[in-house]
Amino acid sequence: HHPVEAIERFQEAYIHQTYSEKPSPAEVTSTGRGILDQILQETGISQILNHPYLRLNVIATRSKWPTAYEHANLLKLGLLLPGISNVFSRKSLDLFFERVLFYHPNSPPALSNHHNFHVQCYPLSSNNTRPALLASGSIPMVMEGIKDISEAREGIYRDGGIIDYHMDLPLTQEDDIVLFPHYTDRIIPGWLDKCLPWRKPLNIDNTLLICPSHEFLAQLPYGKVSDRKDFIKLMGKDKERFTYWNEVVEKSQWLADEFWELVQTEKIKERIQPLAP
Repeated sequence: HHPVEAIERFQEAYIHQTYSEKPSPAEVTSTGRGILDQILQETGISQILNHPYLRLNVIATRSKWPTAYEHANLLKLGLLLPGISNVFSRKSLDLFFERVLFYHPNSPPALSNHHNFHVQCYPLSSNNTRPALLASGSIPMVMEGIKDISEAREGIYRDGGIIDYHMDLPLTQEDDIVLFPHYTDRIIPGWLDKCLPWRKPLNIDNTLLICPSHEFLAQLPYGKVSDRKDFIKLMGKDKERFTYWNEVVEKSQWLADEFWELVQTEKIKERIQPLAP
């Protein structure tokens, strides 16, 4: 009922997270749970499930052998296989991970089995919304996998970005448009495709991408979008990171204001450009 307040709670909690010098996946996962708790509070899940028109869908992956281990060395070895095979074929990820969609109970699944990625679909509920949200961002080696999510198949659930990093999915019907607010002008299909410049998205014909210009990014501290690598670069300098990230948030308000003005004046039509192939 108060989405701006929820976003502000998220912003405050995310910016001010702190860790020990070498945080374990358990520590990062615990902090992630705390951030999620601050966003949702006591009524958040009920509001998500009973919203009159907004429909939350959450993408995660379920680990298959050999990526279903939690032991760091075994998991690292297990991730080598999909990493190598993905260079030759993105479809090979289906051997190691299962795409999972947790969908709003009042909305039919938005995905079907395509591109050789089979998808398991489960409705969100009061019992599984929180773990599904946490699983959707549980980066291997950084966070723990989320085990045995309620009302879904048993197993270890991890970051949905492993398969669907930038959501290169056929979500449109006929002339519908997918609005894609993003932090970069490159759409990368899967997490393991980041170092593969030849791996291109396949489902962007009806996508409207909104992203900051290179000129805007050059004005940010360090000339880039702040990211989780800053935890390492600014280790032991939490106050410096807080200031840095808050400055990025403040300057990002320029983007919101400009976008709103373009929509209100309908000048947005003049700014639209074809996506680079």
